[in-house]
Amino acid sequence: MEEQLSRYREAVDTHREGAETDPAGHLPYLGHALSELGKALIELERYDEALSAFRESVDAHRQSVEMDRDPHLLGLAPALMELGGLLDALDRDEEAVTAWEESAALFRELAAAPEHRDDARLPRLLDALGTVLNGLGWALFGLGRYDGAMSALRESVDVRRGLAAADPENFLPDLAESLNKLDAVLTELGRYGEALPVIGESVAVHRRLAEAGSGRPTYELALVVGELGVTLMEVGRLDEAVPLLRESAGTFDEVLAAQRDPYSPQILAIHEGKGSALSNLGLTLTKLGRLDEAATALEEAVAYYQVLVPADPMRHLPGYARALINLGNVRSAQDRIDDALKVLREAVSIRQELAKADPERFMLDFVRSMWSFSVLLLQAEQFGDAEVVASMAAYECRTLTEVDPGRFLPELAKVLHSLESALVALERFEDLPAVEEEAVAIHWELIKVDRERFLPGLARCLSNLGLTYDRLGRPGDAVPVLEKALWAHQGLFLLRPTAHLDDWLHAFHHLAECLTKVGRHDEAARLLESRGGTA
Repeated sequence: MEEQLSRYREAVDTHREGAETDPAGHLPYLGHALSELGKALIELERYDEALSAFRESVDAHRQSVEMDRDPHLLGLAPALMELGGLLDALDRDEEAVTAWEESAALFRELAAAPEHRDDARLPRLLDALGTVLNGLGWALFGLGRYDGAMSALRESVDVRRGLAAADPENFLPDLAESLNKLDAVLTELGRYGEALPVIGESVAVHRRLAEAGSGRPTYELALVVGELGVTLMEVGRLDEAVPLLRESAGTFDEVLAAQRDPYSPQILAIHEGKGSALSNLGLTLTKLGRLDEAATALEEAVAYYQVLVPADPMRHLPGYARALINLGNVRSAQDRIDDALKVLREAVSIRQELAKADPERFMLDFVRSMWSFSVLLLQAEQFGDAEVVASMAAYECRTLTEVDPGRFLPELAKVLHSLESALVALERFEDLPAVEEEAVAIHWELIKVDRERFLPGLARCLSNLGLTYDRLGRPGDAVPVLEKALWAHQGLFLLRPTAHLDDWLHAFHHLAECLTKVGRHDEAARLLESRGGTA
């Protein structure tokens, strides 16, 4: 490699010197030589030197483009792609995005050029465009630029789908990669309805790849089948999710049985996949009320993770904690509250340690587990402990919402509901207004995003806050809140009259009571008359 490196350096020196007197004749060759030098330096793990070589390569090609644009774009676009790839590998995501965005624009221009439409180079240009967009989308996702990430990944899928249609042998794996990344982004953002056709297509692609290869199921197929099952679960299609999650678990068994090397590092990954599939299967069966089947699946999942954790704690503890929480929920549904509390305590403890080690990655999981634990403590009538846990969860969740309100406000709303329930059970009514006012403010924001989903929560929060003001002898404060509560309950009643009639009538009655208490008797009477009631 050192001898090869010397040849590349010699070529770079030759063309760098030549470019001083004949830039048009030497700059394109200088850019190419610098690119080859950079690749060789990467193989030797000399990344800083490689980065310098790639940057100079881009500069050389850019100068060529400035002299004669069209013929030299074919050099600049790949040079920017290589630079973006190295910057991404070095975790310099913002710089990688800048390089890849320019590269993608150039590859689009080249692919659309009339001279390339029937050219043998067109598939290579589109392949490069798909690769750049795939990397760009994932980098944008890591930077929290979600709209840009989805746009880039959708375009990558479209490009690679077209290539795979013409040449499946060479391009189906790339299509699978882009589909998997787009699904991961949509799933992380909770957009399961949009993710469903994406992961469904990914499963179909992986089935084709498995059939075209050994004819046996693959590890990748087991993963995506499990992902499809989880997505179906998230959109409420539970009966369809169960057979897919069972298939995923069974496929991992087949993949394990086909392993020839007992020391292969993939064996642990297979066990991890099987544990995850069983955990999700248990959760789905729990939602279907098939508690005994759920418990069996989850006990097996927990056993898998107990073996995996010692081998690599930071990798496997998150899955272990998730399986414990799912098992705890089953024990709770089976009225085995003591068993559920024991399991959830262990899960919360694990997630607390993970959140300390990596807050950005694990704090949300810790908050969610504390919320689940607080709900269970309320069931167990351990109200003091429930209040402590819910308060801690609320504190951490508020920190998360400061970073990304749109993503974390729903979590804070759930946590505040548990905290409110604990304070009511403890009869700490004087502490309720602050919690309920915060919950109301959050729900006003949430209905701007998804009215149908969050209007019931807003109606409940407004009614509870009005009741608290009234209980504390503040009927004047209660009236405007209860007027808004009546508006919210009326909206729900109009959507689903049978389901919301009782709450709507209660809202009328409570508002009329408070109007009476503040001396607005005529308004109270008219209000009750408007619904055909009496004071």
